[in-house]
Amino acid sequence: GYRGLFLTNRFFYALGLICVISVLSFWQSALLALPVLLLIALVGLTAYDTYLLFQKRVRLKAFRRLPKVLSLGDTTKVDIELANLAPLPLQLTVIDELPQQLQIRNLQMDVSLEPKQRRKLSYDIRPLERGQFMFGNIQLFAETEWGFIQRKLEIKAEAELPVYPSILKMKEYELQAFSSVPAA
Repeated sequence: GYRGLFLTNRFFYALGLICVISVLSFWQSALLALPVLLLIALVGLTAYDTYLLFQKRVRLKAFRRLPKVLSLGDTTKVDIELANLAPLPLQLTVIDELPQQLQIRNLQMDVSLEPKQRRKLSYDIRPLERGQFMFGNIQLFAETEWGFIQRKLEIKAEAELPVYPSILKMKEYELQAFSSVPAA
């Protein structure tokens, strides 16, 4: 089916322009047929855009690369590897479902991928509390160059990581403690 289909702002801007032309055609009779033709064209292009995005050959892969554990207070790089297995170029909006403890609600990455192209996106996280951090799935919103609709794809990528005290920071404190001991 067509679950995960969303109309984009570009569609609504085009529809708004058609409405403005329709209102103007009341005063200029030469424009009477134009809004109808434009609306038919918009519906046709949107249907074609839907066909392009929902054909079976449109496949995307995504994989999140994480360390085995996270260190408290240390910055950690997270990679998301993407692959466009479709025969057409796609614009993607990537949303990674991060652990709620990180308090990051607006991580969104935009990327263009050519047919058969692979790409790696990276971002940094810094856990500030101990415990288990649960990463969710990766949400992909794909558009063609027409951009009238978006297709949402959810990539299963759930992972749970423990956050331990930082070994680097513990060694640093150990050195400070050792150097501040008075000589006998």
